[in-house]
Amino acid sequence: MAIGAFLGTKISHGTPNVRAANAKAWAWLPALPAVTPVLANSPREESLLIAPRILKLPVRCMFSALSTMSPPVRSLSAADAVTGVCLTTPAPAVWARAISAAEISMAGMHGSPYSGCSPYCGAHMRALVVANSNDADPGFVGERFRHHGYAFSEAHREYPTEWPEMAGHDLILLLGSEWSVYWDHISGEVAAETALVQAAHQAGIPIFGICFGSQMVAHALGGRVLRATRPELGWHPIESALPQVIASGPWLQWHFDVFEKPAEFAQLAHSESGPQAIVAGRTFASQFHPEATESMLARWTAGDGTNELSRLGLTTEQVMAETRANVGASRKNSDRIVDWFVESVASTPLGRD
Repeated sequence: MAIGAFLGTKISHGTPNVRAANAKAWAWLPALPAVTPVLANSPREESLLIAPRILKLPVRCMFSALSTMSPPVRSLSAADAVTGVCLTTPAPAVWARAISAAEISMAGMHGSPYSGCSPYCGAHMRALVVANSNDADPGFVGERFRHHGYAFSEAHREYPTEWPEMAGHDLILLLGSEWSVYWDHISGEVAAETALVQAAHQAGIPIFGICFGSQMVAHALGGRVLRATRPELGWHPIESALPQVIASGPWLQWHFDVFEKPAEFAQLAHSESGPQAIVAGRTFASQFHPEATESMLARWTAGDGTNELSRLGLTTEQVMAETRANVGASRKNSDRIVDWFVESVASTPLGRD
């Protein structure tokens, strides 16, 4: 089926910004080859949108299918021709929505072009992303791991009995969450993730934890998680002991809990609230959000996020303005962390920190 037939008339749906981005995509259609998209449990017709990704490779264009309205889908894998990325995942609608939201944001005035895959693309390593089903977007961190040749599958925290086997994965990526590890009503889910972190760390499978993911690392490996004296939301600087790898920022923060690092971990960065980056063996964790994109912040600041900000004397407009000012540098700083992780941390000899 040619891509034009696949698009049909769905270009008319979506927000004005999305429609504008999609309108630009139509200009590329005559030059595109035919593709055969594969969607499992496709999103509703009115929510299927197409947006372009232009790679810095010779005359190469890919398209992404996204759903802005459909519920999470946990079934078959999406084809690269649909998502436009080096990716396999059991949640095509969720991933396509998340990735394309970031693409649309970066296609505007405030982002930078996607840099394409590294020479490693095509010889994929397998990465397992552990996230909540309603926010499984690895943002800039995921994009950089794909650049290094990683292909992703998801494990949703709400459904631990449906997680794939850890064996055969080359990376565990733990994303943030609105949860707290000490909540009684999610003790079963926290126990499952704790066991995963412990097993992966012991087996030498590289772990990259972000925000709640960093707290899970601390909780699972001998540290402690507790309520912060004052939450950190918005863009804040940190103090780095390894500035050539972890910049002082500012970095996006969005957390109400803090952690005490496990004894075996070295602290690489901190702020007034506590540790901000730690490492031991092949496990790295950051309390800040190196993955954060502008579109991600737009989601977080909606709804309850506005109330959370207002309680700290902040406004959505203020945080989004700071995001637009800082996200370009944050993306480059995020790339540097992932590059270091892949080249140094993930290859640390077993038995050595």
